[in-house]
Amino acid sequence: MAKKYYAVRKGLTPGIYLTWADCQKNISGFPGAEYKGFDVIEEAAAFLEAGAESRRERKQGAADAVDLSGSLEEALGDSSGSLDIKLPGDLSGTSDTELPGEQAPAGLGLSTGQEFSGGQKPEAVAYVDGSYNVATGEYACGVVLFHKGHTEYFSRKFSDPERATMRNVAGEIEGSMCAMNYCLEREIPSLAIYYDYEGIEKWCTGAWKANKEGTIAYRDFYRKASQLVRIQFVKVKGHSGNKYNDLADKLAKQAIGIE
Repeated sequence: MAKKYYAVRKGLTPGIYLTWADCQKNISGFPGAEYKGFDVIEEAAAFLEAGAESRRERKQGAADAVDLSGSLEEALGDSSGSLDIKLPGDLSGTSDTELPGEQAPAGLGLSTGQEFSGGQKPEAVAYVDGSYNVATGEYACGVVLFHKGHTEYFSRKFSDPERATMRNVAGEIEGSMCAMNYCLEREIPSLAIYYDYEGIEKWCTGAWKANKEGTIAYRDFYRKASQLVRIQFVKVKGHSGNKYNDLADKLAKQAIGIE
């Protein structure tokens, strides 16, 4: 039987794997996973490089004004973009990564009194949350994002020891940056971020002083991102039955193996 090489371009740990079982471990449950099997390892490597080049091109315009380094690159390098590969199970291989039966609710946006100046509603709306696994010391983000009638889902786990001291808050920070970066990459001019931990807004606005490395990096990224995207924050009560806040929380938990 001919040897196969499985290239995971978007997954838990992108790379080239020698068995389908190892490949499947890195794509199962990962929203927007992208992978392909090859008979020749050089072709598998070219597949990975093509994806990296595509991401670099998409980010070029925003990168001139925004520093996409450090935590942001780690959080978002493989979490978005158009796909041309069908995924196993119920997830589709489109750029919408829309879950079965889930559609963007009509008219979703900021409520009266929370609109941008001039009464304009945001073009994109994101619900973000984070989770923390005490057993492993890992944290994760979950994001449900609506744009032009489509729904996007993102989740990813992290293990930075210093940022892990913030537990689930570290994940919610990554989720907020994920939403901002989504808009930067696609030149979406306005975004509303729905969150349940008040620091997500207050570190950005300066109402809270950023003291830790993670909060400083988050505040600085927001300041640069907000030069290109108009960002509004909306507080929601956590674990209060809000459908999309609960879904973002579920995505974050799944990413670190918490049910």
